[in-house]
Amino acid sequence: MISDLAIVLEQRHALKPGYEQVKQVFLQIEDSLRISSLSGFRRGHRVPNAVNSATRSFVENISEKEVNDDIEEVFERIHGAMTYKRRDLAAGAGRIVTPDFEYVVNVAQDREDPSMAVISRQLINISPTIVGDDAFNVVFEDTFDELTFEFTKQVNVEDLIDQIEDLNLDKVDLDYPADCSYCDISIDGLPLSIRVTPDSVTVHNPIAASPKLLVESFFTVQKQLAGSPVLKAIAGK
Repeated sequence: MISDLAIVLEQRHALKPGYEQVKQVFLQIEDSLRISSLSGFRRGHRVPNAVNSATRSFVENISEKEVNDDIEEVFERIHGAMTYKRRDLAAGAGRIVTPDFEYVVNVAQDREDPSMAVISRQLINISPTIVGDDAFNVVFEDTFDELTFEFTKQVNVEDLIDQIEDLNLDKVDLDYPADCSYCDISIDGLPLSIRVTPDSVTVHNPIAASPKLLVESFFTVQKQLAGSPVLKAIAGK
């Protein structure tokens, strides 16, 4: 299954044009921590100075308690706030599966800094009917800061940059690396930022928020860009 917030977005006339290119939607937040601070790090262990299969496996193994503790905490919140029965919930191996969404936790070695680990928390396979549910949003209040849309076909980021730069829009700022592997878009007056890669577009909120507020943040961005060539360029039109 893939996330199907599509119904919600379609009802709100969001993500047009180009909505048909979205294959998956998920919410995410990432936090960095020192590998040496992980509960499984013991005397005699060494902090990695490189990234390879062995060091990635090492980080995964010594972070099991962090993952399990997180899953247990979120499971208790779900069980306490929502109306699911025992047989509706399945938890284990860094994942909670419910009839309306899945919550996933993963700890991995930072590819850019071998001494650091990144803990990622995601909501995937989200039912559109649960997004506005009060209990659901209480469980995940102030939890996520990114809403990501993955594309079925790649976006040409260089072309996107060229199209936006040619518009000479005063309220739209661009930032991108020399290889144009991504493009960051900011709009004057909005605290949100947008990152476009060949495979996805991510709306980043400066502070963690509930799922409902993150979706509303996207609507805010879409409203600002509605009818503009910027939105059409992002959508691949």
